[in-house]
Amino acid sequence: MPIAVRRDPAEMRAAMIGWLRARMPEGETIDLPLLRVAEGGSSSETLFLDPVITQGGVTREEHWVLRIQATGYQVYQDPSVERQYRVMKAVGIGGRAPVPRMVWMETDPAVLGAPFFVMERVDGIVPHERFELNALNAIAVMVDRGLGVSIVPDYAQPWPEGLQLVRMPLPQPSEPRRIGTVWSRSTVRIRLVTVLLAEARAAMTTKSRV
Repeated sequence: MPIAVRRDPAEMRAAMIGWLRARMPEGETIDLPLLRVAEGGSSSETLFLDPVITQGGVTREEHWVLRIQATGYQVYQDPSVERQYRVMKAVGIGGRAPVPRMVWMETDPAVLGAPFFVMERVDGIVPHERFELNALNAIAVMVDRGLGVSIVPDYAQPWPEGLQLVRMPLPQPSEPRRIGTVWSRSTVRIRLVTVLLAEARAAMTTKSRV
């Protein structure tokens, strides 16, 4: 999981209050308790913030989630929270899946040391990872059986039959899933590697013609 940057809670609270006041200049007062670290998740720093905002003589309490782009060890090659924000916002606009409402995106790292976004907090299941699967068909079957929720790429057929899953097109442009092969040039199996590469190129050429 990402290595969280050591942040002073009081300094982070002060930075977020100033940022919120700039975003909501009409707010008369903004009170923000210390941010709480959220359970689960391993791709970004995720915290809860619960500002109490007085606006037009009316006081309300918001329940938001703050997601900060990873700056240490990263799960993904591209840890962009801006891309996460755009995808979740597009899915929410499409109405095909329940997602939290995106509130704000901040690309300037000067505020917290890295880009971040704010979204509404929605009550639900907090996943606790017990094991990891890397077989897409197995993940799809488990989701179909009601054992969890996952987002996986829509890979080529054959899929297991009878699955009740939702397919959601990504907003364009989007990053394709890239698969590569790494081998040692001095491997004794270089002939097998050469055959594999030739078959893969032939398959991709045939697919591009269809």
